Amino acid sequence: DAEGDLYKIIFNALPNGRFIHLHCYTGTVEMELKFTYKVPNLYTGLTGHITQFEFKNLRSTTGDLSLDRFLIETDSPYMMPFSMRPGCSLAHCVV
Repeated sequence: DAEGDLYKIIFNALPNGRFIHLHCYTGTVEMELKFTYKVPNLYTGLTGHITQFEFKNLRSTTGDLSLDRFLIETDSPYMMPFSMRPGCSLAHCVV
C-alpha cells in the first residue's frame, strides 16, 4: 500500500509547512483529497496518462483538484497523451 505508506511518512516525518510535489501521481481520488485536505502546500503532478484508458481514475482526480494545486508534467519522453505519436511528450503535446 504505497499511498498509505506515503501518507504516514508525510504526516509523521516531515515538518509542517513543507512544500510537497506528488510527482507523476497515479493514485486514487480519495487519497488525493486526503492529501490536499491535510497539506496546504501540496501540488499534484499529472502526466499525459490522464488520456489513457487504463488510467481513467486519473480523469476523475483532476476534477476534484483546485487549478492552482496541480502541475502538468511531461516526464519526457514517457507518459505522453494517447493521441500523440511516440516521442512527443513535450509540454505543448501534453497541454
